[in-house]
This record gives sequence, structure tokens and C-alpha cells, in this order.
Amino acid sequence: MNYSQRQALKKQLRILANELTEKCDNINYGGCAVMAAIVGKELDSMGVMVDIVTRSHRRQYSPFNARKKLSTNSNNTVPDWEYHGVSFGHVAVRFRLGKRLWTWDSDGLSLGGTTYGARRYCEARYPFGHGMTVSECKTVAGTKEGWNESFDRSNILALRRIVKKNFKELHKGPAFAV
Repeated sequence: MNYSQRQALKKQLRILANELTEKCDNINYGGCAVMAAIVGKELDSMGVMVDIVTRSHRRQYSPFNARKKLSTNSNNTVPDWEYHGVSFGHVAVRFRLGKRLWTWDSDGLSLGGTTYGARRYCEARYPFGHGMTVSECKTVAGTKEGWNESFDRSNILALRRIVKKNFKELHKGPAFAV
């Protein structure tokens, strides 16, 4: 991805964050993982290196370490992961553009891969690549168990459409013109 494309992507992600918070109440109260999975999938499909981050103040509580402990018969629910030290207090997408790490959630885009969220109150104190995969996040976010009920899950399809629309606009822009 060239410089112009990286700049266009960052701008569109900021626009997306604003649109989502404007149109969906309580998105970060049970819907953050849903958004991380949807946006993470879009970024991944563009060839952007992605991992999904969860709050962790200690390196040993990374999704990478928990993954090793999850049993093969796990349902991959929030309680399954939390049992092995992963906190779902807030979930975001961390990704690499060029040599820099960025973190996105519906609060916006943050440079660096360690702190994120409104006022950067969340920390992911583990290396890039030690977060959840997009697929794992999609599975966890697809279950109701363990999530804050303030988020209206009936909005997921509409939120997915908003993300698709924003990424379509990105690809139609001059930075991605062939």
C-alpha cells in the first residue's frame, strides 16, 4: 500500500468511527468486538496485517497465551477466553501500515498499538500478532454470552452495511484509482 492509500485509509477509518458513534447508541457497550471483527475483516481483505486487541495490563494475559490453553471443545465464548486471562472490557483492531502500528475502534484511530479507546484508557501490553485473529473475534462476537446487553445486536447488519459503504467509498477514491 503506497503513502496516498495509507493516508486515505486512515482518513476513511476516522470518518467511519464518527459515523458509527453518531448512528449507534452504546456501540462500545457490547458491540466493540462486533465492530473489530467487521473492520478487521475488511482490512485483512486489503492485505493489511491485523490483530484484534483486548485490554491487558500484563503480557501473560494476551489472547496468544490464552489460545494455547483453550480446549478443543471450547465454545469460544467470552467466558472461555476470560477463564484464561483475556479481558473483554474493550476490543479494537490493531494493524500495521508501513512501519507503524495503529489501533481503531469506534472512538477513532490511535497511533501506536498499545493504548486505545476514548482518552486512550485501554492498554494491550503484548506484542503485535499476539492478539486474537479476525476469525476468533468474529466467533466470540457472534455469541450473546458475556457481552453487555446495552448494545442492540439487531443493529449488526446495519453496522456491517455502514462499514461496507465506507470501504467502498475508500476504494472509489483517487488514491485507489488504477
